[in-house]
Amino acid sequence: MKPDARPLQSQQPDPPPVPLLTFINPEHHLVKLADSVDWVAFAEKFGPLYSPQAGAPAIPIRLILGLTYIKHLYKDPDETILSLWRENPYWQYFCGSLVYDYQEPLDPAILSDWRKSVVEAGLENFLKESLAAGLKNKTLSPPLLPDQ
Repeated sequence: MKPDARPLQSQQPDPPPVPLLTFINPEHHLVKLADSVDWVAFAEKFGPLYSPQAGAPAIPIRLILGLTYIKHLYKDPDETILSLWRENPYWQYFCGSLVYDYQEPLDPAILSDWRKSVVEAGLENFLKESLAAGLKNKTLSPPLLPDQ
């Protein structure tokens, strides 16, 4: 199944959803970077890697790429990144959520498997190009870039 281009919505009906933009700082570096990245270009680049015949709904490309960037930025294992997701509204916004999510967004094995499947498709180069755009428009500074 092809990925959905719409932003993530919380899967948990209780407590009521809280819009992230009501309490996050719009000047935070991840908010600025999220708003400057061309997520549609990411979807066009990696969308063909999804199988339209697969039965499970596709995980949004922005979520996977955002988590991959955060993993490299903080150098933590997938399990740690995903457990800290619930505590960090900036990570959630960067990854495409519109409302605060109280649950982990996916299983760590999915993140690992996805990264392995896209290495050959040029994930690293594509991320570098997008991060260069963040440097150009000053939403990122070199210390905020993941190590090469």
